[in-house]
Amino acid sequence: MTGRPSDRNDVPQRPNEAAAYWDARMRSPQVSPAERDAFADWYQADPAHRRAYDKLQSILYSVRRADDMPEWRALEEDALLSLPGRRRRLSNRLAWFGSAAALALVTVVGLFVVNTLQPPNEPIDTADQRVQNDVSYAPPFFATAIAKTREVMFEDGSSAILNTNSLIRERYSAGERLVELIRGQAEFSVETNAERPFVVLAGDRRITALGTIFDVRLGEEREVQVTQIKGIVEVTPRVRDDAIGSILAVIEPVVRLEPGQQLIALQGRPDEIVMHEEIESEQLWKQGRVFFEDDALRDAIAEMSRYSQTPIRARGLGADDFRIYGTYRTTNVDDFLNAIEAYFPVEIDRSNPGEIVVTNRR
Repeated sequence: MTGRPSDRNDVPQRPNEAAAYWDARMRSPQVSPAERDAFADWYQADPAHRRAYDKLQSILYSVRRADDMPEWRALEEDALLSLPGRRRRLSNRLAWFGSAAALALVTVVGLFVVNTLQPPNEPIDTADQRVQNDVSYAPPFFATAIAKTREVMFEDGSSAILNTNSLIRERYSAGERLVELIRGQAEFSVETNAERPFVVLAGDRRITALGTIFDVRLGEEREVQVTQIKGIVEVTPRVRDDAIGSILAVIEPVVRLEPGQQLIALQGRPDEIVMHEEIESEQLWKQGRVFFEDDALRDAIAEMSRYSQTPIRARGLGADDFRIYGTYRTTNVDDFLNAIEAYFPVEIDRSNPGEIVVTNRR
């Protein structure tokens, strides 16, 4: 490996430049397992490394959206020309890294003002520090805060829209486009590539698609819900292979989902429930709304709690006590609480700053 960009001796010392180097290597189809291990070691070795890499992911998200702007391309060209003594070394690396890595290198050596970029969300929410300190969540990963959504673009043209309080990790390789849903919900829009399947890992299920649109939700009890919107996906169980620390699919059984079908799989159970669902109502969360149709009130409360900064608990409400209909805004949970307090014989206790409690009215 002497002379290749993957040489450990070739890794820049400054955290920002090293972050650009590792971003390029992790996105390369030729990245080796040894390089992935070396990257994980570098990322965990110093908080400054984690901050630099996480900030770079946020910057690159904005860069991809602005890459077609003529003024942005002119800025990139001027930046490269302003590096005396480094142009030859940079040009050699650009041939290896590709245009995305070139832009990353330009970004982190301070050739434009980072503060002028305003990404929709940071890849890691600052409130979720446990993710940054957990080696099992090695980047690149992307997250949303409570009541926020965001779109993530992958290098192959596929994308994901993340719902409230969600976290995904991208693990692309030469033979597979792998994304793990660690928390929450995401809708995936997949570019067709039969030789490089797109796989989503969620709970103890593996969802495989070639070119399709589908929604995956991971519940609090690790149950998996897959809603098929366009095309076909295959859902299989997962088993852990501790030797390589990844998740592999078993061959059988396979469930094929067609548009309008929804699969629900409980954690630790090999069987699944497949039903038909209205696609329109399942996608309302992207418009900041949620629809209830003869749902148990306690289930509706649990759903709205996902969008609340303060957790909402239903206590003493049975599954058949009250049923709820209607559409509610996820951006204003107070409207929902005021509505159920007006229409149902319930009380809402906000005296505890750590939670909101809904109980039967005495």
